[in-house]
Amino acid sequence: MAGITEHAIGHPPRFPPEVWDRIFDLATYVPYTLTPEIFEKASFVGKPYNDEYHPALRATRATKYNLVCVSKEWWYLATPYLYRTIYIGSPHSLLSLGNTLRSYAEREGIMAHASHLGWWAQRLDIAMSEVGDTHQDNPDCCPEDSADHLAEVIKYLPNLTIVSFALRSSITYGPMPPTVVHALRGCASSLRVLDCEGGLWLPLQDLEELLMNLPHMRILNCHHLRWAHGLIPSSILSSVNTLGLSELIPGDDHLGESGSQETHVCLKEVIVHTTWCLLDQWSDFMQHYGRYLTSIQLRCAGYQDLGGYLDMIRQFCPSIRCLTIFLPSFQWTHMDGSSFPAIEYLGLRAAKRHLSWHGSHSYIILFMRLATLKVQIPTLSVVQLVDHVNVEQLCEHYPDPSVRPHVDRVLNGMLKIQDHEGNPLSERLAAAVSTL
Repeated sequence: MAGITEHAIGHPPRFPPEVWDRIFDLATYVPYTLTPEIFEKASFVGKPYNDEYHPALRATRATKYNLVCVSKEWWYLATPYLYRTIYIGSPHSLLSLGNTLRSYAEREGIMAHASHLGWWAQRLDIAMSEVGDTHQDNPDCCPEDSADHLAEVIKYLPNLTIVSFALRSSITYGPMPPTVVHALRGCASSLRVLDCEGGLWLPLQDLEELLMNLPHMRILNCHHLRWAHGLIPSSILSSVNTLGLSELIPGDDHLGESGSQETHVCLKEVIVHTTWCLLDQWSDFMQHYGRYLTSIQLRCAGYQDLGGYLDMIRQFCPSIRCLTIFLPSFQWTHMDGSSFPAIEYLGLRAAKRHLSWHGSHSYIILFMRLATLKVQIPTLSVVQLVDHVNVEQLCEHYPDPSVRPHVDRVLNGMLKIQDHEGNPLSERLAAAVSTL
């Protein structure tokens, strides 16, 4: 028996390379992390998306490392999957990755006939502490070194379709280093998703110049964007479908905008971080571009600003069909259907940290208010709980006699109520009850 085990480990079964290729693909697959699947999750770009999918991307690294270590044959077959998605979690891994990519690009790798490793990379996530904060791991490394190392890595990744900056830092946000911006231009023809909300912002001139070279950009998420007179660069309008912004900063140094009337507008969805001080600026934005939008997401830090944003949407967005609202809690006071635009879809998400405090009472309030929405919003047909944690906690509270009647009343009504995967919520609740 020991001999059989040793033989099995030392000599994997003999399959054609295309079979192994499919096996490695399935073994390392993480849904909604590559194009075109990621476009289905455009509404969640930024922290909600990263919270959901970064753990899976980190977990799959161990699987990929194990595959390439089995044998030389597997190293050759599995290497494309090792580098297909690159997750940088520390300055040390940034430096070592740069050295590896450089050595293979210069044909100094173990196998001289191996392809340029960076050629396989489709996705890059920078999720370490702030770029330039490398002194924690290496006291002799200065901030400029960190930015240069990142630029060096990007330079060897010519086919990137997704780049995400999700920097873990308590330091205030800063501009993206020029070396990094310049390196991103090297993968401009392939880039589809750029998420730089988490830690770095692109100065206006750098953003415009970069977007001029990104003809296929579909999703752009920025921490803030400088603009003038409510106008944004035409290069964004002509390519980006989903635009996420935490802040709009007015300024007089805009490089120029001929006006949306003379520009082909692809913009269909906007993600808005609601604060009272930005409502006037967002109103200016919607006056120019609201007529093009079919979907809006409101990420609310509090309740007091929501009513003003709903009024703005109703006034300036005649084509809006989908509205998603991220709330601190389902115990909110603005579920007045009369203030909503004529939407067909309503997505709802409550912050995880609040749900445990309110327990079942949150869901009682939620479904009491949902029960009146169809009458107040005749066009509404679908309500979805878009976060899996919300759905799982509802399943826990559903058997409670104080909760279930309110939920059943809505489920038996005219609205379709869906879980986070788009399936009927009633099926998931029924399965939860059957396991009791």
